Amino acid sequence: MNTFEWCNYDVESRQAEQQDIPKEAAEKFKPYFDENGIFSCVNIAMLPNELRQYFAGTPVRALLECQMIEGGVAAGFIGFEYNEYARMWKSDEIESLSFTAEILSTFLLKKRAMDKLQVVHLQTLEILDNIDSFVYVIDKKSHETLFLNKKAIEFFGANKIGGRCYEFISCEDGPCDYCPMLFLTDSLDHVAQEVYLPKRNLWFKAAVSRIQWTEGRDVCLLHCHDITAYKTK
Repeated sequence: MNTFEWCNYDVESRQAEQQDIPKEAAEKFKPYFDENGIFSCVNIAMLPNELRQYFAGTPVRALLECQMIEGGVAAGFIGFEYNEYARMWKSDEIESLSFTAEILSTFLLKKRAMDKLQVVHLQTLEILDNIDSFVYVIDKKSHETLFLNKKAIEFFGANKIGGRCYEFISCEDGPCDYCPMLFLTDSLDHVAQEVYLPKRNLWFKAAVSRIQWTEGRDVCLLHCHDITAYKTK
């Protein structure tokens, strides 16, 4: 699809009609890009019919397009259409458009990837917030709380993020002797354990796993389900 267009004052925009272009139509142009990702056409009338018909009813006379490459694959292109007459493209014009395409590949496509990543991030939070269990992330060495899901925040408080887990979860003055993270070893990255919090009179079924985190921190994900009602029957 045509995502952005600039037209001279006397040129009618085609952006509205250049949406949802069939893949088969777009792929017809692919063989005409050279090894540098450039398609230079000095005269539209000289194009094969399968390409020439794409410009039927338009004033386009010459065309220059440069691919935007992402991961070795063409992810789009930037094009310049000339409407006055057939013309040769100068080397500096080709270099300018090619450089612009490279800049767009570096920044615009990366931004799109980040936008998609943000959507995935929000979807992941939505899932975690709708789990009927306490889910939190703890730095194994410092016991700093890095994440709490909605249920954990409602129970412990949003201001506990950044605090020491043993202070507000177990109400202890120091790291707990019964902490499920203690069961993890160099060869064991996941453990399920029943844990009793004496100062809260709560029983948890806790599943703890090592997960990757920024800055190489040793971090654990804890998924804790309240089983007090079952243990006190």
